[in-house]
Amino acid sequence: ASLTLGGDLFPRDFIYSLPRPSRYIGAERIFGRAALDREGEPVDGLDVIRIVPDEEVALLVPRGRHLDDWVPEVTPSLNAAILDWVLATAAKEERLGPGISSMLIHTTMRVAIQDALAEAIGERLVELRREWRYETAGLRAQLYYRWNRQFRPTTASLDLALDRTFEQIEPQVNAVLLGLDDETLLVLNNRSKQQLNYEDDSAQKIVLIGGNRLSRGLTIEYLTVSFFVRESNNYDTLLQMGRWFGYRSDYVDLTRLWTTRELVSRFEHLALVEEELRDDIAIYQRERLTPLEVAPKIRSHPVMTVTADNKMGSGRTFQQSYSGQRIQTTRFRLGDDSWLGDNVDSSRQLLGALGQPTGSARGQTDRPCWVDIPWTYVVGFLENFRSLQRAQSFDSATASQYVRTQAEMHGELISWTVSVRSGAEPDAELGSWDLGITGWGGVAAISRSRKKADPESIGVLTNPPRQDNLAAGDEAADLTDAQLIRAARQLSDYPTPGHAIRAQRDKTSGLILLYPISPFSTPKKNSQDRLPLFDEPEGRPLVVGVALSFPYSSSPATVEYVVGRPSHAYADDDE
Repeated sequence: ASLTLGGDLFPRDFIYSLPRPSRYIGAERIFGRAALDREGEPVDGLDVIRIVPDEEVALLVPRGRHLDDWVPEVTPSLNAAILDWVLATAAKEERLGPGISSMLIHTTMRVAIQDALAEAIGERLVELRREWRYETAGLRAQLYYRWNRQFRPTTASLDLALDRTFEQIEPQVNAVLLGLDDETLLVLNNRSKQQLNYEDDSAQKIVLIGGNRLSRGLTIEYLTVSFFVRESNNYDTLLQMGRWFGYRSDYVDLTRLWTTRELVSRFEHLALVEEELRDDIAIYQRERLTPLEVAPKIRSHPVMTVTADNKMGSGRTFQQSYSGQRIQTTRFRLGDDSWLGDNVDSSRQLLGALGQPTGSARGQTDRPCWVDIPWTYVVGFLENFRSLQRAQSFDSATASQYVRTQAEMHGELISWTVSVRSGAEPDAELGSWDLGITGWGGVAAISRSRKKADPESIGVLTNPPRQDNLAAGDEAADLTDAQLIRAARQLSDYPTPGHAIRAQRDKTSGLILLYPISPFSTPKKNSQDRLPLFDEPEGRPLVVGVALSFPYSSSPATVEYVVGRPSHAYADDDE
């Protein structure tokens, strides 16, 4: 018997990106994301993410199939997450009144590990109730400290009127801890007979442990704290497992997500993917294009895939050019002095080989700059420069290949300006550093702090141009006054001032910017979501950041995306 299939569910007549509801908390709000090219600054996430150290993940999720030698334990970060759930639940009830509060613990899909870990967590919950009842002072001191150091600053930064002292929420803390019992902990997997039913108790407190049953399709009401260390390499799986998104604006400051640095990086990438997709759809809408004519593209990732191979269907990869783009290093292996030192050495080799500076950045003679540098110098530097290839990171190998291809095959990017974006004058705290520049001496280091939720990332490296002052941007370093005037006149023709600047550069010319970042860098005052570049900066190496600014070109591409075929492609197949 033949099977008749209906029409494709993908839209045919129009495509439109619905605006986000004001109360919705999505990936961008939680994790933040890198800046799109139309933006000058990255989007910072909320201060609700806490990092689970890699060494603890190994204790929680043993490798291999044999568990004989593995002893489940409540690690320090898991214990802290449970205390956070107690505090968040108590504060939410003080604010909104009695209600449901859930905690999610998702470490692995393996049932045996879930069941064993559940026993250890159950014992810890009983311990907490006993400690609060009979040894109150010690546990109260822990909770008091965590509330004042980990919760109150976050709440005050969002809405000072919601700030509460520990004494104000202590009655609710008492009720939560004394209410911990056998029904608090639920294990949901294919061996478990337990069921999640919020209708039984409109004010129940639940700690959920599980795997795939928690990953998809199961509503977890009033989720306040998640402990999530299960990795996935698929966009769709991660988004389905990301149960912390939703309408939680009235208590989002109290929520906490305990996860790994790698997962934070991956969710930041997904937030960037979503925003970039929205931008593309907005262009299609403005140009009145239909899904029959175009198909939205989705930025790829060095490790993750959009979905499993058997679900890709008509999806395919394609290459998008660096034409008219700016790329920059935002991630560094800050715990590896050898890795950082290699990049300092590579920078010294490049700058030393260039000889005495031959030019200057616009109006800034105190910054070393070289003009008309052959492309081979840039390629040689990039081939030696070590980059951290993660979500939205600068990949030096790909950039090097792009420059080589453009120069050798198309006669483009053959002449470069090299500019060191040092400080205007030495700063006593940041220091001056020797980069091997002939006749120059030390260069004044600059400051870049790192993100609290993603400690390998500084968020943004370059100083962007302003619409009212294009010359203030780093990418204007190699432009003439006439080119800047022309760029200002053409601002409305381009999506960002940066694009307008790059459009003025001849396709034979490129710009490479080096940033000497001081290990003594600290956040700006009153910053809640930033950390010093190093916890102990004394003796640590200079961190070198790199940005590349490319002119527009019609040559082949190097950045990989995943794209679905326009709807008319299906009709062609049927024919």
